[in-house]
Amino acid sequence: MTFRRLLLFATILAWSCGPTPSIGDHRGAYPLLEKRADRSFAPDDSAGLFVGIRSFIDDNLADVEFAVDDAVDLAYAFCIEEKTKRIPPERAVLAIVGAPEKPDSKRRLQELKDAGIRIIAPTQKNILNALRERAAAAGSRGLLVVTLATHGFSSQGVPYLVSSSSYFQHLDTSISVSRMLDVASATGAKRSLFLVDACRERLKNDPRAVQPDDASKSLFMKKMNRTTGQAVLWAAAAGGYAYDDKDRRNGVFTYWVLQGLQGKAATDSEGFVTFDTLAQYVDREVTNWITTNRKLDVFASTQISAESTARNMPLVYYGTSTAGPPPPLPKPQNVAASDETFCVFDETGKELWENKVAGKIIKSEVADLDHDGFNEVIVGDDSGCLTAFKANGVELWKQHTPYPVTKLLIARLARTGKQKQVAAISSNGSQSQLSVVDAKGKMSICPYNGDLREIGLLTNMQKWTRLVLIGELQHSSIRGIEGAVPNIQLLHPFSGKLAACWSGIVSQTIDRVETRDCNDDMRPDVLIRTNSGSSVCVDVAGGTVARNGSVRFERIASK
Repeated sequence: MTFRRLLLFATILAWSCGPTPSIGDHRGAYPLLEKRADRSFAPDDSAGLFVGIRSFIDDNLADVEFAVDDAVDLAYAFCIEEKTKRIPPERAVLAIVGAPEKPDSKRRLQELKDAGIRIIAPTQKNILNALRERAAAAGSRGLLVVTLATHGFSSQGVPYLVSSSSYFQHLDTSISVSRMLDVASATGAKRSLFLVDACRERLKNDPRAVQPDDASKSLFMKKMNRTTGQAVLWAAAAGGYAYDDKDRRNGVFTYWVLQGLQGKAATDSEGFVTFDTLAQYVDREVTNWITTNRKLDVFASTQISAESTARNMPLVYYGTSTAGPPPPLPKPQNVAASDETFCVFDETGKELWENKVAGKIIKSEVADLDHDGFNEVIVGDDSGCLTAFKANGVELWKQHTPYPVTKLLIARLARTGKQKQVAAISSNGSQSQLSVVDAKGKMSICPYNGDLREIGLLTNMQKWTRLVLIGELQHSSIRGIEGAVPNIQLLHPFSGKLAACWSGIVSQTIDRVETRDCNDDMRPDVLIRTNSGSSVCVDVAGGTVARNGSVRFERIASK
């Protein structure tokens, strides 16, 4: 089955005194009654519905491994956490099937039960009834918060969510998002926030502060009173996917929503994390996660539209900062490694930070990969792991190679752009791999049937770049030669894949390789020096242009 992925849907629904073309046109049917209603924000009127469905009655639907963790963690944030609490727990409903995975989520579930939250089974009927009930309870004065973690899909352009009692092949057993919005708007709920972590990728074995004072409460109520309209945040672009984070044991989107609510998202000029600042933060972090962990080139993971002042809907108050600008980022200049631990130093020799990797560190380098003025730290270890860290020590990306990392070369290999790439050799002595990783963690590989030993660059005044590889190639027979033979290769470093320009064998052991214009044609050539003192010069096409001594070069492959 094919799922179009909807990561997040957040909406604020408002009564209107006249007809509108948006969802729920009938809201304009009773303008006089609405005009008399008290629509000022009352925090104690807020209500919530938190849905997490791990398993389904339909055996064709895979489990949503961390759905209950998502629902419990979000309910805890909105109902218990002092900083982010917006709903009295006795006015919230938790619709779950299955148990949380994380110990923290299990503890939070017990706290929610003790605080009076009501727990129901997440069937289609129960979810819709609870939504009607909670929306009516919030009314025109409270905030309605609805979060859902489950499967999702699209039929004829309409997004649907799967309940625990749904059968995928029977559309009427699922819940359309439009119907849920209609249910919420029909109650007259003025302010509604929907967070839907759905349409996840479910392939087998595949990985998804301070207590506010009275002044901050007053500011929150004033800002909420100024908030009306409808805001929609689709956290996956059309055709996008949602993922689970097995390390953090949450949906990727839910994890970053929680981080944003806890103060990681930016605040506006009044000190609030708003719908808008949260949406921007989640979009950036989910995009980074997908780029790093799924190696997909995505430029955005959300689509945003908002009516009226809905973008300014306040979620958490953190106050305006009086501490001045944040401290500058550290500037790594050198790195020293011992076993699995490495220390990073600035240009004065002052230690900035230290960290550990999975295996014994063999190679480590410092370079500005993304051309932002701050060096990253790149580490290769004997477990085959290649890891890059940001200037402040936070892991940027991690790639795994099949053999211990033995060599690193960092340079601007792409024909365009100013970012640099990491070229790494990993080898076990008889088999090797060349890995080239860009600044975002996307990797290209080139297997090598032999022992790769050295890597270098061949450039033509920055117009183009080629990678030069030196090793011993294992061949059963190369024109009568058995076993390992000295080998040199020239490759295109970034052409969608690592494409070989040519590969050749050398009759003597290679000592070193240099770039030299051997035939005075104003083009760089590859000068191969051997341990006997002989040399042979080869052009970019793999042809021999000069030779000194008894060494011979023979091209064995070209592309």
